[in-house]
Amino acid sequence: MFEVAGKPVCGQGTHKYGFFELRSIKEVEAWRALGPNGKEVAEFIEWCKSSTKDDWQKISAAGNAARNAALALVVRDLITKAQFDLLYGPVGTVRPLKVRKV
Repeated sequence: MFEVAGKPVCGQGTHKYGFFELRSIKEVEAWRALGPNGKEVAEFIEWCKSSTKDDWQKISAAGNAARNAALALVVRDLITKAQFDLLYGPVGTVRPLKVRKV
């Protein structure tokens, strides 16, 4: 992902623009595209890629559990701890979260 500059031909707000020509200013971390909890979401995606069949057999309804855990991470700052625990809980039995820095 890159921060870019140029003369926009259309745009919305401060984040979405269309360009015919642009120049790259700097590369930024890709997790930033995943929202305010992007680091945790990216780490979860990486864990999913390297998790084992045994990991998923320990979780009932694995497909739903993965979806719910990803959703919980994305909206973590918008829901209560109880809601987060309900959504992330099944995956948390095999992938506990690191302590979150405040």
